[in-house]
Amino acid sequence: MIKRFSIDLLVTLAVGYAVGLAAYVNGLVMMSTELINAVTVTLLGIIWIVIISRRSRPVPPLLRPMLALGIALSLASLFSIAPRQSIIVVGYWAMITVVYWAAEDLTSTQQGQRRLETAVLVSFSALVLLGLYQAWLLWFQSGFTEPPPRIPSTTGNPNIFGTILVLMIAICLHRYHHAKSTPERALMIGWTAVTLLALLLTGSRASLAGVTVGIGVYLTVGFLLSTDTSENGQTSRWFQLRQYISAHTRGILIGATAIILAIVLIGPFIGGNVLGRFSRDLLLSALEVRGLLWARALTIWWENPLLGSGPLTYGTQLFQVWSVPPLPL
Repeated sequence: MIKRFSIDLLVTLAVGYAVGLAAYVNGLVMMSTELINAVTVTLLGIIWIVIISRRSRPVPPLLRPMLALGIALSLASLFSIAPRQSIIVVGYWAMITVVYWAAEDLTSTQQGQRRLETAVLVSFSALVLLGLYQAWLLWFQSGFTEPPPRIPSTTGNPNIFGTILVLMIAICLHRYHHAKSTPERALMIGWTAVTLLALLLTGSRASLAGVTVGIGVYLTVGFLLSTDTSENGQTSRWFQLRQYISAHTRGILIGATAIILAIVLIGPFIGGNVLGRFSRDLLLSALEVRGLLWARALTIWWENPLLGSGPLTYGTQLFQVWSVPPLPL
């Protein structure tokens, strides 16, 4: 464990608290109404910290930022205008801490890494199948006359479900890249396609943008770091991809540009389907509303400069003192 309060911990404390405030202003956090869950995971987090502190193991790389965020959230809860919500947020932090350290323990060996990946894939696959069933059932009940509804699966919120799907896609791509058999690679490609379909049905713009950037970074890193041979002496798939892209750069850029323009410009006029709805949301994103929210949030923070209104509780005060204009349809 950390034996002294270092400068980097002080910096991450401030950064962590700022991130916590920004998350609520941007509407990226969904509050829970079950206080007992927060208390439970907080106790689990404390127990886990005690267990980890008794082991003679290297300090996990994310230990300092995670502890800094927990300290910041706990201190801010003392000055919060909504203590109950603030305690719930601290509970969420404890839950994330437990999950991280458990994963860090499991991934200390290659066998543990494989088991953890498989367990996560199986769990997330069940959520995906349930979400697709929800979409089909609601669509069937509407007589297929309306667009498929946004699906939350068991998370209660489509945006949270979309975040889980982004993580699942990343794991599928990782397993595909390291697969040693054709059936396993085909399975990972198939599950990636199914997950992308579920992600589209969530209607979450943040998740769609996140998976787009994530896949782009994944492909770019693999492209730049690829060599002419793989581990078994055969030509690397990444190197083959780099050769293909190098030979067809102009056509790929023109095609990608045309697809993006078609989605952005033509999509809003298609009608009420998923693509049209996503394109309209993309073009009519409430940037003005978000700017007004930030302006009001900064005003509230300026009126109480010590710790603002507490972690992730700006929404409560915003709706108490200011009427938020509706989003464009």
